[in-house]
Amino acid sequence: MTEVVLKDGFAVKKSGQKNLFGQYHWQKRWFILIQKSSLVTLSYYEKKTDKVPKGQVKLSNKYIIREPEADENEKPHLFAVGPLVEDGATRTYFISCECDEDKLEWMEVLNAAIEGASAETALKRRSRASVKFTAHAKLDRMCSLQTGAKEEMYKDPEWRKQQWEELVSIAGRTDWKKHDVKDGVTVSRMGFNENQHAIIKVEGIVDAKMRLVYGFLQKSLTQGGKLDFPFRKEKVLEKISCKPSCSIVDCFHEIRNLPRTRPRCATVLKMAMPNHMTSRETCGLLITSVNHSKSTPLVKEAVRISVGVTGCVLEPVSEPVPTAAASTSNMDDSDEDEMDTEPMKTKMTFIMQVNLQGSLQRIVKASYKSGLLVIGMRSFYLNLVEHINNYVKIIDI
Repeated sequence: MTEVVLKDGFAVKKSGQKNLFGQYHWQKRWFILIQKSSLVTLSYYEKKTDKVPKGQVKLSNKYIIREPEADENEKPHLFAVGPLVEDGATRTYFISCECDEDKLEWMEVLNAAIEGASAETALKRRSRASVKFTAHAKLDRMCSLQTGAKEEMYKDPEWRKQQWEELVSIAGRTDWKKHDVKDGVTVSRMGFNENQHAIIKVEGIVDAKMRLVYGFLQKSLTQGGKLDFPFRKEKVLEKISCKPSCSIVDCFHEIRNLPRTRPRCATVLKMAMPNHMTSRETCGLLITSVNHSKSTPLVKEAVRISVGVTGCVLEPVSEPVPTAAASTSNMDDSDEDEMDTEPMKTKMTFIMQVNLQGSLQRIVKASYKSGLLVIGMRSFYLNLVEHINNYVKIIDI
């Protein structure tokens, strides 16, 4: 099998162990990334001419290439190579490059190799790194400026209706990429490099009437509900009763399974949209970032994230009526009134638009590309459908 050198060069690496004074030190090393068939190895040497490496990392899809968190950012042009989820056994390597362009080259080609791309594709992605560097810098500036809608905007009920129509429009777009269909659930995404947020869609069909699914979703956001996990530590800042009613809440989360990751917080609008207020036969839930005068100041070095128009869109699914059942010529008006014409199936679509900032945003993108996030979101969807079915059995008697 032919070995292909995807990239090499000098960089500074953080030591894996502390010295006698209890401190880590940084060492200049010669790095070589080699792909041999499906095997990808990152080796580092004390000198460029050395034949035996000081260390090697056998890369696989359990690894992620990410930006450092603020308390890890000890050197300029730094990135990390480590496990997708901290397991206590797999080491995280911190590597400092000579410049940001070189750093992005390393990150791009390492990500390509971990994702299983061919050597040819990995080299192409490395060569396009400078273009992506400019795009990422632009998106970073956008993220720092776009924190959410102002109060005068979201207090207008027409603005809230417009946000719902935008969510429905996004769900219906035809330019979604990377469709993954299994068990009746489709997971897809928009291009990660072209958007400020990671934009992901999960959709399928539920064997239940739309009003029952909508009722379940409303209950699921309450304390102890099946969808309350983003809001378990919420602080309600304001309730707006003008229809469609909504709440403005502060959310705060510690990332427990990534111990070096700073907490995340957000101020969001939460809204349930009934179908009689929409221009189409839809209803569901909507969440989006907003600005509020009473937002809690960032605590514990928390990072404020950005949530684009996110939520769940429900649409009735009409099925063809058999010819025999469609014959109503002998029915009187009272028979027609008693007929239940509400479709028995509902299309349920979740849209997520989020920028978790820093290393967490990289983890979202890398875990989607590795397939882990796709598996997790499909499992979440199927589990939710099971809970809906159980709810319907009790309610729809």
